[in-house]
Amino acid sequence: MTSSAFVCLPRRIAAAALLPLLAGCAAGWSGRIESWGTLKSVLRDGDTSGRVPLGAIPVTPDSVGLGMIEGLDGEILILGTEVWQARAPTEDRVSASAGDPADVRAAFLLHARVRRWREFAVEGDLSWAQLEARLAELALTVGLGTEETWPFLVEGPLADLESHVVRGQCPFAPAPAGAPGNPPLCFAIAAEQGTLVGFYSLALPGTYTHAGSRLHAHALLSGEHSFVGHLDAVTVRAGAVIRLPVR
Repeated sequence: MTSSAFVCLPRRIAAAALLPLLAGCAAGWSGRIESWGTLKSVLRDGDTSGRVPLGAIPVTPDSVGLGMIEGLDGEILILGTEVWQARAPTEDRVSASAGDPADVRAAFLLHARVRRWREFAVEGDLSWAQLEARLAELALTVGLGTEETWPFLVEGPLADLESHVVRGQCPFAPAPAGAPGNPPLCFAIAAEQGTLVGFYSLALPGTYTHAGSRLHAHALLSGEHSFVGHLDAVTVRAGAVIRLPVR
């Protein structure tokens, strides 16, 4: 995987491969979102304590989720039964694994189970802002128009991907007084295949999304070296697939 890394100010990388989705054929999404913490409580108020052990989350093949490790020690992505943890131990490398999460706690976490997805083809390139608008349009076709928060997936070719992994501080909020750790490690990814695990939310900014966006998404790129990170910007290329939950 060819990539460039640097300390934030947010930016971009490149990776590969698509994780197959296990979509059930029984009942659809229950509409339930499980959440622990908010971005405001963690990033503005500085409460980065572990709110829930990852090993206590009953993940299933239908699970999707994202979050931050306690102490802002890294990023979390849940896809199916794999609970990915990404950390940036040095200023040029991310270590991502789907190992045993028993001893890891999350300061912030969103989790949902979706048994059925509806698939929409991406027919033209979508910027980050255009993806947000397109998701809002598609939500009306699957009965999500009245939901405050719901999960989504994007699979396929991605470009101009900007991502970061927290190491004690976040690029979107000043470091709390006495906060340990370093500025986030940011990456520029040129073009790769991947999966975006995200949530669309109309809740107040600082609840599940950062100010100025209704989206919160993490990227999973599985090339020569697996990569997981918080998504700051992306171009979703034509040929990708958007998946929305079916109620």
